[in-house]
Amino acid sequence: MNEVIKEIEKLIQENKTRIAKIEDLIRTGSLEGDDKRQEKAYYTEQRKELIGQNSAYLRTQIMIEAKIRNKKARQLKNKEYIFNFESGGWNTVHAKTVKGAIKIANEKYKDSPSLNPDPSTFRLATDKELRFLGSLFW
Repeated sequence: MNEVIKEIEKLIQENKTRIAKIEDLIRTGSLEGDDKRQEKAYYTEQRKELIGQNSAYLRTQIMIEAKIRNKKARQLKNKEYIFNFESGGWNTVHAKTVKGAIKIANEKYKDSPSLNPDPSTFRLATDKELRFLGSLFW
């Protein structure tokens, strides 16, 4: 995506250079009378087209940058999940989603005959619950 943005910026700069040249031609046109009016109209139309292209390029660039920002904002962070074992007891795992937490816990305890995580008990850990459960050990 960054390559696309760089290419758009390059196109915008090229158009700005062309616009500046056209504005010079409009100011310093060498023709007289009707020819000068036609030349000015032609260059004015070209200038409008280039400005329109730049606007389209800028809109595209803004949309791409917004998508990049949204993608970064949507990236999930690891959270702590509490779960119970079928035979009693509890533990925590860190994952981005409940589904991921279940998968991690099942993988972690797959070799244990007595520690089987109960999928229906997975929940997001709160500070209050962690303090309470931790107090049972003190």
